[in-house]
Amino acid sequence: MFHNNFKNQIQAVPVKKRDKKPLIITIAVAAAFIAAAVALMYYSTEGAFFADPKPMFVVNRYGKYGFYDTTGKMIAPCEYSGAWAYVEGLARVNRNGAFGFVDKKGKTAVPLDYDYADSFSEGFAMVTKGGKSGFIDTKGNTVIPLEYNSAGNFREGLASARKEAQFGAIDKTGKLIVPIEYDYVYGFSEGMAMVNKDGKTGFVDKTGKLIVPCEYNYADKFTEGMAMVHKDGKSGFVDNTGKLIVPCDYNYAGTFTEGLAMVNKDSKYGFIDNTGKLIVPLEYDQVIFFDRGLTIV
Repeated sequence: MFHNNFKNQIQAVPVKKRDKKPLIITIAVAAAFIAAAVALMYYSTEGAFFADPKPMFVVNRYGKYGFYDTTGKMIAPCEYSGAWAYVEGLARVNRNGAFGFVDKKGKTAVPLDYDYADSFSEGFAMVTKGGKSGFIDTKGNTVIPLEYNSAGNFREGLASARKEAQFGAIDKTGKLIVPIEYDYVYGFSEGMAMVNKDGKTGFVDKTGKLIVPCEYNYADKFTEGMAMVHKDGKSGFVDNTGKLIVPCDYNYAGTFTEGLAMVNKDSKYGFIDNTGKLIVPLEYDQVIFFDRGLTIV
């Protein structure tokens, strides 16, 4: 870490007798700087430095957390047991096990009344109290009652929700869209959510209809209209109609980026397009994903 590197750079230097006083002052200043470095550890909030015109930094001082801006101005004092990134204008904080949110002026926006809270997503935050979960808006209003055993974040207007041991998905009005009958429901991507049932994986659409049957050992989320699926030790791809476009013939397959997906067969890598056509031959020992039309082999 930063303070360790600083300490490593300090070396003892022999001095003449008349230099003792300046040396003592130098050591005192260095010691104070090291103490400050140990006490204050800054980190940007989820890349906000680049995305936010007024970024905030989480500060840890002697085990307590607060917020500073980039000018060094204190936004919220170091009085919290935990603090997280600002998301949608609010930051999640925890004081002695109670969760709530502060705004960018450091003021409490949502009282610290919850046993747990997740960061905001699409205007809603999942909160838990007394073993039940629901959702609040950015003003702290309960918009979906705390009646679920657990819930996920909203993605594309829907969030997973669990009752007893089964999962489904609800919309922002609290209406049940995906029936509570799955072992797990993942977040939506390109209008499709991966679901697990009886140890197998498939996909549902945003109406709750099962589009890809739960017959695969595992899968990955949809990107560019395709999802990797794995069955009997081999990988292939399905489209968003549930059709198997690329047969499960590969030992490994990645996600589609820029129209191509990495595939592996017999320890050699190449790339296919979304019709399954091999574009880059299976002759490389290692490749990475395409970025702006290029890859490294």
